[in-house]
Amino acid sequence: MKQDSPYFSLSEFISSEISKQILQGTLNAGEKLVEAVFQEKYQVSKSPVREAFQMLIYAGLVDHKNRRGCFVKVITPDEIENIYEVRITLEGLAAKEAYIKMSREELKHMMRLYKLMENDVAAKDAMGYHRHHTDFQRFFGEVSGNTVLVDICEKLRVQNIWYNTQFFQTDLEKDFCTHMELMGHFTDRDLQPGQVEKLMCDHIRLGLENFKAYVRKTGDRCV
Repeated sequence: MKQDSPYFSLSEFISSEISKQILQGTLNAGEKLVEAVFQEKYQVSKSPVREAFQMLIYAGLVDHKNRRGCFVKVITPDEIENIYEVRITLEGLAAKEAYIKMSREELKHMMRLYKLMENDVAAKDAMGYHRHHTDFQRFFGEVSGNTVLVDICEKLRVQNIWYNTQFFQTDLEKDFCTHMELMGHFTDRDLQPGQVEKLMCDHIRLGLENFKAYVRKTGDRCV
């Protein structure tokens, strides 16, 4: 790999590329991932492809079935609702801890992430918005210093991007408005940490309610 590459290994690069294909819908839920296809595509041996598959399994995008191989994960609405329920608690905790510990320089970085989301809304770029939204919320966990929280939330957010870009159309402007409010409080420092936690919990809970409404309207029981 080149010196300026964001990846540390071939397996990380291949995992990222397959992840993009899943998130963009090039690879469909339930589709089998054939090692030989990716070996040929990336001109590599079996080892980095198998390692990439393991990373995707850990990320929750791929399932391994004994004697059958690896398949793009099929996520049910019940699983998505469970993910939301866990995220309500964890994202709220991350926001509270970040509010307590965030330095001025870190606040400036969060503002840059916020501006990227704002640009995506203006451009109606849903994929870009969800990617920068993930960076924005990941930053709370990083500032909190809780690596366990970061690892768990990261896996849940990857699946969040997947169903939000492929199956459920988020109202970008409405979603962004909740971040506008949150950003204002981080800048003004006008709330108690517990209030910030509740604000983030309410934001995630709204996403859950919107998703439930979507399922009721469409009758979709499997994504």
